[in-house]
Amino acid sequence: MKKKIYAFYQSIPAWPQSEEFARANLWKQSWQKAGWECVMLNSSHAKGTNQQIKLGRKMAEDPTFRLTNQKLVARFMRWCALMSAGGGWMSDYDVLNIGFTPKDAEALEKENQLHLLLDRPSCVFYATKNMCANVIQMFLSSVLSDNNVSRNECLILNYSDPGLTNLADKIFHPSAKKKSEEMAKKLAEILK
Repeated sequence: MKKKIYAFYQSIPAWPQSEEFARANLWKQSWQKAGWECVMLNSSHAKGTNQQIKLGRKMAEDPTFRLTNQKLVARFMRWCALMSAGGGWMSDYDVLNIGFTPKDAEALEKENQLHLLLDRPSCVFYATKNMCANVIQMFLSSVLSDNNVSRNECLILNYSDPGLTNLADKIFHPSAKKKSEEMAKKLAEILK
């Protein structure tokens, strides 16, 4: 059985769906090539849990998360979906795997029940099911935004473990507006 990598997709009508699907397909190709089983979660995986309902209410009361910024809502709701899936590795679907193997992941899992990227939104992270529940509780009891800017997970959780520091060489997270074009170019280089 292959190690699973999860991603979370939430349809946002203002975003071109063809671009989102292209990113997701490129994400899947790169992670499968590195030996992972790819699983796409969505809001139906997060819905119905007590934590999701409470987190949804909290974000609805915060102007930063109101309907105008569904991307931020998805960033926090994915934790509920990952908890429902039983925990594990989560990646944004615009992150290419360029060398992060299941063996690398297993070594990190032995070190800690939670791994986040430091000083930025966690485009790749690991959490056990119980740790997901703890993280969601921390979200519920913490300030999620400052001056209409959402806080990164590592700041909210006061997380400082450098466990994923070396991951930067093993993933590719594009910065361009047309991310799928940048991802396709990088994936072509990888597949050569």
